[in-house]
Amino acid sequence: MVVATPLIGLVTMLIGSDRVPGQRRPRAWPLLVGAVLTVLFSLLTINEVRQEFGASSPLAPVVGLLLALPIVLLVRWPLLAWRLSVVTILAMLPIWHGQAWPAQPFQIILYLATIVAVGLRHSRVVLGWIWAVTMVLVWLLLYPINADNAIAATVIGTLLVLAVGAIGSLVAARRQLAVETRRTEAEQQRSAVLIERARIARELHDVVAHHMSLIAVQAETAPYRLTGLPGTAGDEFASIGTAARQALVEMRRMLGVLRAEQPAERSPQPGLAELPALLDQVRRAGAEVDLRTDGTPRPVPVAVDVSGYRIVQEALSNARRHAPGAPVTVRLEYRSEAVSIEVVNAAPDSPPAAGEPGHGLVGMRERATMLGGTLSAAATPDGGFRVAAVLPCDPGHGDA
Repeated sequence: MVVATPLIGLVTMLIGSDRVPGQRRPRAWPLLVGAVLTVLFSLLTINEVRQEFGASSPLAPVVGLLLALPIVLLVRWPLLAWRLSVVTILAMLPIWHGQAWPAQPFQIILYLATIVAVGLRHSRVVLGWIWAVTMVLVWLLLYPINADNAIAATVIGTLLVLAVGAIGSLVAARRQLAVETRRTEAEQQRSAVLIERARIARELHDVVAHHMSLIAVQAETAPYRLTGLPGTAGDEFASIGTAARQALVEMRRMLGVLRAEQPAERSPQPGLAELPALLDQVRRAGAEVDLRTDGTPRPVPVAVDVSGYRIVQEALSNARRHAPGAPVTVRLEYRSEAVSIEVVNAAPDSPPAAGEPGHGLVGMRERATMLGGTLSAAATPDGGFRVAAVLPCDPGHGDA
C-alpha cells in the first residue's frame, strides 16, 4: 500500500479524472465567469504572441486562446488545466528563448493558479507529484538561463505547495465531515422511522389482540348460545376459535421481538375523547390552546382514535418546543368518511433556543400513512406552523 499510493497519485496526475467522491458539482456561474476571463485574457496575450508570429499571422489568435484556456478549466477540471499549462509552456519555449524566464509572466501566474486549484481538489499525493514536475521544469529550463531565478522559483513553489497542501487538507476534512454528517442524518432518519413503526405496532397489537380475543370467545361459545346449529357449524366455530387463538400466540411472539429493547406502556391507549384532558395539561403548563370541533363526535376505529390522539399530542409538543408562548388552535372535524385534524400555532414572540431537531414529524407521517391517510406540515405566512392530517375511517365500522 505504501508503494501503491504514490503510483496511484502519479497515474492520477498524468491521466486521472478530476472527479472527487463526496464533492458537489460546481455551479454554472463560475464556468461563465471563467469563460469571460478566458476571452479577455486571450485578447491581452494576442499582442504578446503577435510580436513573435507577426502582426498578420492567423496563428496569433489561436495561440492566445490556447494560452488562456486553462482559466475556464480551473473551476471544474483543474488537473486538465495544469496539464494544458505545462504543454503550453513547453510549446512556447522556442519562441521565448534567451530570456530571463522561459515563459511569460501571465503563463507563470496561470500555472501557479492551476497548482492551487489542484491542491484544493485532489489529494496530497497528487499535489506532491505536481511539485516534483514543477521542480524538474524549473531546474531543467530555468537554471541554465538564470540560477538566481531558479532558486527563487524553487522556494516560492515549495512554499506555495505547502500552503495549498495545508488548506487542501482542511477542505478535504470538511468535505468528508459533510459526507459523514449527511450519512449520519440519513441513518438517524431511518432509525427514527423504525422506532416509530415499532411503537405503532405495539399499540396496534393491543387493539388487534382485543378483537381477536372477542372472535375466539364468540366462536367457542356460539354452540352454547345458539340452538339448532348443525354439527358442521359447531366444527366451523371451533376451527375459527382455534385459528384466532393461534393468531394471538403469533402476535405475542411478534410483540416479544418488538419489546425486546423497550418496555411497553401498560396504561390503556388514549383516544380522541381524551383530547380535552390533554389540552388541560398543556394549559396548566402555561400554553394557550383552543379546541374547535366540527361535526358530530362519534366512535371511530381504534387505530384512527389512537393515531389521531398521538398526532395532536406530538403537534402540541412541537409547538411548545419551537414556538414557546404562541397560541395554538386544534381543529377536529368529523366527516362521514374521515377524521380531519389541524394544529396551528402562531409565530413565537421570541426565537426558540437552539437544540437538536426531533423526529416528531416522522412519527406523525408514519401514523397517517399506516391508515391510508395524509399529513402535511409547513410554515404559515404569518410565521407560525400548521400540521394537518386526514385519517380515513370506515363509517360502517364506527362501533369498533
